Amino acid sequence: MKPPETLAHSTLDTLPINIAVLDDEGTILFTNRAWREFAGDEDGEMEGTNYFATTDIDADEYAGQALGGIESVIDGEQDLFTMEYPCHSPEEKQWFLMRVAPLPDDEAGSAVVAHIDITQRKLAELAAERRSEELKAERQNLKQLVDRVDGLLKAVMGDVLTVDSREAIQQTVCDRLAEVDSYQFASTRRCRRQPSPPTTRRRCPSRWTPMTRLRRRPAPRRCKL
Repeated sequence: MKPPETLAHSTLDTLPINIAVLDDEGTILFTNRAWREFAGDEDGEMEGTNYFATTDIDADEYAGQALGGIESVIDGEQDLFTMEYPCHSPEEKQWFLMRVAPLPDDEAGSAVVAHIDITQRKLAELAAERRSEELKAERQNLKQLVDRVDGLLKAVMGDVLTVDSREAIQQTVCDRLAEVDSYQFASTRRCRRQPSPPTTRRRCPSRWTPMTRLRRRPAPRRCKL
């Protein structure tokens, strides 16, 4: 059976979470496999280096917050520190949740630093926010349209009550519609359907039958009327 320390390290290596153990000075005592793969440190060369010294707090606005949180946990000022932060590359966008917790006093280290990939959750949140903004804009556009239609109807009805002929009503409606940006022009001229030219040709009743009915029965005989 493996010693407890070796077993714990092997267990941490199976987790898909980037984990590092720091001492009270910020020196890295241990990194698991996920951390080493993400950092490109397959040989574990980061172990023994100082986490604080290798972090450029001027290059990233989140770096300073992260170091402050780690120090507060190591110093015993708080029992847990968490922070979400972006970690984008030219190829893809990623977000992580940083979680720092203290170790018991009888352990070799002082704090455990874990970085959890929350990219899928953040992408879903951003998509929901975009959709919410789109719906908000659609509702605003609809409200504006309803308000314009309501105002137009009130204006038309007010004008109609002041005229006394059909032609005047039609002209009033046209004038009001022409003032709306959505219309290029308005007209009240009625279109009359032209009558079909007379014909002496007799039509076969079978030609009045819908095509759907023709498919359900044998083809009709040729009309000999």
